[in-house]
Amino acid sequence: MRDSSDRDLDPEESNDDSSYNPPSVDYPAENPPVQIYYQPTIPEGFPDLTPCHIFGLGEYRSKRKGRNEFSSKLIDFAKEDDLSEFEYFAPHVDWFIKNRFDGDISPDLVTVYPGHHGGYSDALVKVCKELESEYDIVYRELLSRTENRPQQKNYNRNKERWENQDGSISTTRSLSGETVLLLDDVTTSGASVTVGKNELEDAGANQAIGLCLGISKRSRSIYHHLKEATHTVGSVISDE
Repeated sequence: MRDSSDRDLDPEESNDDSSYNPPSVDYPAENPPVQIYYQPTIPEGFPDLTPCHIFGLGEYRSKRKGRNEFSSKLIDFAKEDDLSEFEYFAPHVDWFIKNRFDGDISPDLVTVYPGHHGGYSDALVKVCKELESEYDIVYRELLSRTENRPQQKNYNRNKERWENQDGSISTTRSLSGETVLLLDDVTTSGASVTVGKNELEDAGANQAIGLCLGISKRSRSIYHHLKEATHTVGSVISDE
């Protein structure tokens, strides 16, 4: 089922970073891929939401910003549901799970943020099932859409993106102290993943951490390239 939440071909992308090198599929463990950490700023008017830690496997770039191989394959995989492209993203996911998690932070469950009309991306479900198979991170459909909403790309203003997601999803079950990895395809404002994170924690999760295939850069966004193997989820979160 092709559907998405914060997907997008965003007109507000800017502040291009020419030093950014998209991750290579064939990287050795001692030369980590450049992944991304992002904690979006929640606009005024959403007092019940708390910030989410969001990690990205790479930077999504539109055609206008010089779409690279990583971005093109992301579109094929996540937007067009070309599941054969999973083989391209599998090493990125594998490296993230094996090397970014350490110490006290390790996911117990993995779930997918629902699309704007409900349902779940086949591509992201495939990623979840692979994690369940390879790492015993249990896949569950923990979030559901309670109100259909327009796609995020229909909104240019940041606050509108948050308003579009807030109050439109709910959890499908109670949780009891688990760490949940919340998957989405591309995030621009961070609204979808943040709303999902808050719903999961309100349902009893100890914490929910966002993981997106790509993060799309905007003029308001401040995110960090994780260029070292020592940039683990735990170390990044503890520095915030």
